[in-house]
Amino acid sequence: MSIKRYSKYKDSGMDFVSTIPLGWEIKPLKYATICNRDVLSENTNEDTELNYIEIGSVEYCRGINNIQKIIFSNAPSRARRIVHMGDTIISTVRTYLKAIVYIEEKYDNYICSTGFAVFTPKVGVDGIFLSYALLCHSFISEVERHSVGVSYPAITSTALASLKVILPPINMQKLIATYLDRHTAEIDGLITSLGEQITMLKKYYQIIIHDAVTGRIKVTKTSGKTSAANVKIKLKYVVQLRTEIGHYTCDDQYIGLENVESFTGRYIKTDSVYNDGVYCIVKKGDVLFSKLRPYLAKAMICEFNGFVTNEFIVFKNFAGNKLFLLYYLLSDGFIKAVDASTYGVKMPRASWDFIGNQEIILPPIEEQAAIIAYINYRATEIDKLIANTNSQIEKLKKYRQVIIHDAVTGKIKITEGSNNAN
Repeated sequence: MSIKRYSKYKDSGMDFVSTIPLGWEIKPLKYATICNRDVLSENTNEDTELNYIEIGSVEYCRGINNIQKIIFSNAPSRARRIVHMGDTIISTVRTYLKAIVYIEEKYDNYICSTGFAVFTPKVGVDGIFLSYALLCHSFISEVERHSVGVSYPAITSTALASLKVILPPINMQKLIATYLDRHTAEIDGLITSLGEQITMLKKYYQIIIHDAVTGRIKVTKTSGKTSAANVKIKLKYVVQLRTEIGHYTCDDQYIGLENVESFTGRYIKTDSVYNDGVYCIVKKGDVLFSKLRPYLAKAMICEFNGFVTNEFIVFKNFAGNKLFLLYYLLSDGFIKAVDASTYGVKMPRASWDFIGNQEIILPPIEEQAAIIAYINYRATEIDKLIANTNSQIEKLKKYRQVIIHDAVTGKIKITEGSNNAN
């Protein structure tokens, strides 16, 4: 099907799009919106409950994924901007995160961080269209280009409001918004479905590990898999914990919870910045396990000397192969048992007293090696499936970006009957 185009175009005068349809306008954002209209008063009653949206609560293309309920007296000083239905909020800090979201009715009168700029559309501007215009990758590129800083790029609300947006006539804005709502919802549904497949594959991986390390199957080089019985021993009798602390500086390597991929034990490099201070020491070869939110299954073997958050339990010695210990810590049964023992609602934690009393089945070292080889083989198969699924997700995300860009910049013509504009 050929792409439908508008009948006449004109020069845009902008770098990121050369032409726009005749009759469309280009305006600085500040002339199309009101920026940061409402602010929470410092005289607010201390017992007032707030629904708070922080920077980490918003994900590009996924919207708001977490809301904190806090009372004003306990709220951070940055919890001050009031949002209303029809607004669009954009993160002005760590702009590479692309934390941009339209405020639906259910979020009306919520509070967001001052790390967001809140844009309220003026008369003649459709709020939903505006949100898509700000989600357009060409606009986001402009935001990033005008941001200052390398590890923590930021842009002021004033600079953000000076960036230009493309505005069709209001009736066309509404048509485009309806078109994009329909098509992005379809894409988002596919992405969600693929994400669920990845979650199921990771859970299956945990079950494979559990069956191998608990003796439900016995893995050997010659006989394959046969049922086996093994002697159990409490974890605390076969490990030693590292409890040393030291003074961390920005020149040292640090592992936070965000640096460990759930279920897989892989290290993830991030741009996180940590404050100097006293932290737990970790050595190369130590095994880490997160006692915070254990359902996330965060465990890994450290590949360097450095420091870790005290949310990790650090195992420095183990009476066996450390990779076998890692797989045991990631196994489905162990994670479920530890998670069931947690205390605390918002930040559930497990205790070493409980974890140390969990029983581990410790086969001979040769059999541990065979089990590790078997798990690694199955992990390779699952990794390929996950990689393929992630590739499909990335293609859908790129397609989502393309249709938003093409619609809001006038590259494709949207009409009342635009069901497909490919």
